[in-house]
Amino acid sequence: YFTLLKIENSVLELEAFRSFARNTETTNTLIRFLEKFKTYYPTLHSCSESLYEEKQIKPRVDAVIGRFGEVRNNASDTLYSIRKQMQQLRGKISSSFNKALSQFSNASYLDDIRESVIENRRVLAVKAMYRRKVKGAIMGSSKTGSIVFIEPEATNSQTRELQNLEFEEGEEIKKILSQLTDFFRPFLPYFESQHI
Repeated sequence: YFTLLKIENSVLELEAFRSFARNTETTNTLIRFLEKFKTYYPTLHSCSESLYEEKQIKPRVDAVIGRFGEVRNNASDTLYSIRKQMQQLRGKISSSFNKALSQFSNASYLDDIRESVIENRRVLAVKAMYRRKVKGAIMGSSKTGSIVFIEPEATNSQTRELQNLEFEEGEEIKKILSQLTDFFRPFLPYFESQHI
């Protein structure tokens, strides 16, 4: 991690930040312990005198990264907004798919399995003879060719919109981690003194 911190414009991985925060907390705990029991451990205490408690690192990491290692929704206003839009869009996708499922099921255009999942997307299992009656993106077919898997038109356009938002989310996360890396750069001497 140190090598990366020394490289201008480099960006650390999520796990690096979590590791720095954990190690800083461990160091802080040891410093407090050795200060409290310096009469019992004079040699260890004298070795730790060059270290100091660092109180900025963990709160800064915790503000950006959740306890399961995910970037928090509120790490930036932009990320919060993007994720809120994504959540709403997922609801719309589910709703428009269910509407199409019901409509084409009632018209008897669907096979008995009714639906499937291809490339992480819900698709209608349309009987091959009715494939022209169902507008949407053809995502594949069954081995026998009797079923064509179609993502309904409305769902398809919403899915593209969601993919755009997912791209924006990724870009915003890169920006957030870049800023967090820049925050860490001045602490390099501190980390090196700890031999983390």
